[in-house]
Amino acid sequence: MDRVEVVCVTMGQKDLSIAEKMHITGNAVFGNQADGYRKEMQTCDGRTLNMITTDTRGVGVNRNIALLHATGDILLFADDDVCYADGYADGVRRAYAQYPDADMIIFSMDITQGGRVIRQIKNRDGRLHFHRALRYGTCVCSIRRDSQRRANIWFSTLFGGGTNYAHGEDTLFLRDAFRRGLRAYTSSFCLGTCAKDASTCFRGFDEKYFYDQGVLYRAVFGAAAAPLCLRFCLKRHNTYRGEMTFSRALRAMRRGTRETPREKLP
Repeated sequence: MDRVEVVCVTMGQKDLSIAEKMHITGNAVFGNQADGYRKEMQTCDGRTLNMITTDTRGVGVNRNIALLHATGDILLFADDDVCYADGYADGVRRAYAQYPDADMIIFSMDITQGGRVIRQIKNRDGRLHFHRALRYGTCVCSIRRDSQRRANIWFSTLFGGGTNYAHGEDTLFLRDAFRRGLRAYTSSFCLGTCAKDASTCFRGFDEKYFYDQGVLYRAVFGAAAAPLCLRFCLKRHNTYRGEMTFSRALRAMRRGTRETPREKLP
């Protein structure tokens, strides 16, 4: 039987009680950004929980640290705002049994705010193609560990919370998976819920958001990024119109497409 393991990033944890909050009933490894360095392992009720605490910063760095310590056959990526449904591991195993050639499967999930479901990520069962893949975030993604290691895919340390560019490490992970020929599917099975009550990196639809989006588009699409900025700003206009005009959003994105991503200097 395939071993399903949660690979979670978190901050400021003092112990492994976060596993109960997330309703993790199987194995898990946590990348915990705090002060100092320590490892903690707990084995009980047939499951093993590991927490790797470091003083590093950047969500991509933290995801990679947790990923390095993962030992499961099938890995679920998570932030600490996820709460898994009963029987999630069996549902994941069934999906991989349904698609035995799958390297990755993108699952469904309910998005909550204030304890209420505000949006649902609802997938059909089937093959996932590149043009649809980039809409998904990390919390619905899973991968076979041997496929990840074989393709040598890791999370970008230039994008995401704690870096110069506040989002996009999940998008680049999926881009790299497709570039290296991994087979991806979507599943209707709902993993659980993801609470969007607060965000440490999203500060609203300001110029920085659109500038970072432009940098990300350049990293993903190369020379095709500039014209795709127009499509993005048109498609999302109803979402951001209360905070930013269309013309300012488009100018900020196009400025971003002219930048080469770089490390944040001390």
